[in-house]
Amino acid sequence: MKRHFLYITICLFSFIQFFSSCTDKDNLPEKADPGLYTVEKFMQIIKNETESRGIDEGNTEFDAIYDPDLIYLHIIGSNETVEIPLVTTNCGTNQECKCFRYNINVLENGDAIVTPFDNQGQPSSTSLRITNGSECYFSSISASVWELDEKTQIFPKSNPNHIFYKRVDEINKEIYRSAENFSIAGLINDVDDLIMDRACSAFTVLGLFYDGEEQDSKKNGLVTLNDEEFKTFMGSDYNQWYMKIYIGGKSMPSKFNLGTMVEENDANNYGYYSTGEFSAEFKNTKFVQLKNEYIGYGRYSYEGFGYYTPLDIRLLTPTIVNNMDIYILIKNWTGSGTPTDEWLASDEDALYTKLNISGFTQPQNGWFYTLGILLDIKKFSDIWKQKLEGKEITTTSSRSVGDMHYFELKDAKVIFEKY
Repeated sequence: MKRHFLYITICLFSFIQFFSSCTDKDNLPEKADPGLYTVEKFMQIIKNETESRGIDEGNTEFDAIYDPDLIYLHIIGSNETVEIPLVTTNCGTNQECKCFRYNINVLENGDAIVTPFDNQGQPSSTSLRITNGSECYFSSISASVWELDEKTQIFPKSNPNHIFYKRVDEINKEIYRSAENFSIAGLINDVDDLIMDRACSAFTVLGLFYDGEEQDSKKNGLVTLNDEEFKTFMGSDYNQWYMKIYIGGKSMPSKFNLGTMVEENDANNYGYYSTGEFSAEFKNTKFVQLKNEYIGYGRYSYEGFGYYTPLDIRLLTPTIVNNMDIYILIKNWTGSGTPTDEWLASDEDALYTKLNISGFTQPQNGWFYTLGILLDIKKFSDIWKQKLEGKEITTTSSRSVGDMHYFELKDAKVIFEKY
């Protein structure tokens, strides 16, 4: 699928001259002449044609809309920035566009002072001084380093060596960053399109039980696992089974520098996001009850039971090109009534499997990913029976998931979709 980019058409005005045509970037001057310039930028969004693919057509890709009402100009290598408000205007084609303006005063020593215009069209009281030779970039957040603070990095009681990232909407949101950096001359004279790209990725995860025997009996079409069939295989209703999915590893930093587009945290200090509601008492996320889910994939469509991230809570986070692991944990509640919060928040005594998607690719910013696994209910039930009978199931203790029972399904169907 083609990626969507945000194109900002730059219309340049100065107090002396109006540039009415685009200039070849290679011919732009390397140094800005002293003087006061006014720059107006129109955010004209161009949406590329798309090629539908994957398991959730129409819902699993970034759009071509810049959502925030502000944009920030940053100086690379510093925390200095200036906030620039966006104004909605008519583009002249019966379409609304967002635009912004700023004055840029180039001094005799080559430094420059950028002063944005406010929403009323007046110069703001805030400015940004740019030293000669510095480079700048635009982004949608005021901080130069995206960071998970101490409150969002949790060490679960059940596994104190594991770092769990608590997702926060104000932090885990779409982040936009200009695709290139700008010198002072570039801020004045670059009349080519300014491309704003995402400095984050989006993730949905899934784990689904399906009827492998039914699939083997057909070449394509719908493969269905109903509640009675689930109970026959697993010995209890599907709503007594719970799942949790961890996703993370070295590809998901806790600090990400938007100026350099690299991580800033210790390479060995990485963590995982998790499905489920967070429990402050037990410092972990809770298992989620299985639900009836429908997934289309390849020649087949699957209706069964599991977990599939709702579209409104997909994970947004900066990523770096490195390894990513996915852990799928499964538990069965055998007590009376509903499970206790302690049971739901504990990873102990769960069956889990681990996926490393490095064999497919390593995540990159600007893309949507759907990751997970389809579980053959019969093969899984055989493994669960081994657990109940006390037979040997490979047990492992790892940095990320603690003491649990590991299982591996032969010929498991790994879901990896990139949009």
